[in-house]
This record gives sequence, structure tokens and C-alpha cells, in this order.
Amino acid sequence: MLTIVAGEQAEIKFELFGVPPFSLTIRVLPISDKKHKKQKSVQMHTINNIQDHSHSFFTSQDGDYEVVSLQDRYCRYPRDDGGSAGRAIEY
Repeated sequence: MLTIVAGEQAEIKFELFGVPPFSLTIRVLPISDKKHKKQKSVQMHTINNIQDHSHSFFTSQDGDYEVVSLQDRYCRYPRDDGGSAGRAIEY
């Protein structure tokens, strides 16, 4: 997880292993504002069709960044295949 605070800009980098194209979903959890007791909503961002084994972007949106799903041509996490975890995936 990566935390970005207000006023900062950061480059978020990913090194991806597997077979393109890749897709990933990032959840941005707000940092609570204890002084004003305001809570922003959780945001989800999906990046599709990544053709390279590395990807990066710059952001100044404050929050905690967490990858919640990742997929390549043959596999995905988390798996949503009805509980067949442990079954080998053949290429």
C-alpha cells in the first residue's frame, strides 16, 4: 500500500509479470480528516490493456493506494472461478 498526502505528487510504478495484456484495479482509500471530521468516498480506478511489463502514472490525489485486482492474458487475482483455488492453470 502507498500513502500520498495532500500537496504531494507521486509516481506510482508497477512491474508486471505474465503475458500481456494486463489489467489492474486500484482502490484509493481516503485519509480521514480528523480536524474537520470529513470522510471522502473510496474510489476505484481500473487500467486496462497494458501491453508492457511496466506501467506508471503520476497522481496528486491524497489517499492510500492498494491494488485489489490484477489480470494478465491467462490468470487473474483474486480468482473468481467458483472456489477452484489450487487448480493448476495451463498455458
